[in-house]
Amino acid sequence: MKLSFIKGALVPADDEARAIGRKHKIGDVIEIEIVNPRHTAFNSKVFVTLDEIAKMLGITMQSLRAEILIETGRAENLKLRDGTRAWALPSMSKTSMTQAELSSFWADAQAYIVKEVLISLDGAQQERVLTLLGVNREGEPVNILQAG
Repeated sequence: MKLSFIKGALVPADDEARAIGRKHKIGDVIEIEIVNPRHTAFNSKVFVTLDEIAKMLGITMQSLRAEILIETGRAENLKLRDGTRAWALPSMSKTSMTQAELSSFWADAQAYIVKEVLISLDGAQQERVLTLLGVNREGEPVNILQAG
């Protein structure tokens, strides 16, 4: 739902928001969740690619994502009051991570996967991962239009 500010008030900015607004009357209080705008295709590519790589490794996408967040310095290692240590992972949801932060994560994830994950896969899987990532074995972007 998109809203616009007009004279200090939020008003519907498109037909979808106007349809939702018809359910309410002036003075009603509604809760909205602010999300960071993201390029939809890029957002999908990140999560689909991580999921496919995780399946090749025989782990969950959440486990692979956690590994990458930890190894790229995005997680915090907390010391709990009882002395034990636990990782606090940042959320990658649209409410928590901006497009720029997701792009930065993805660049680091690509480099990490090429350097640390490929070795765990067979040759065909490695080629598939490089294609999914859009990089060569050195982690450099590949222009598929120039590929032979």
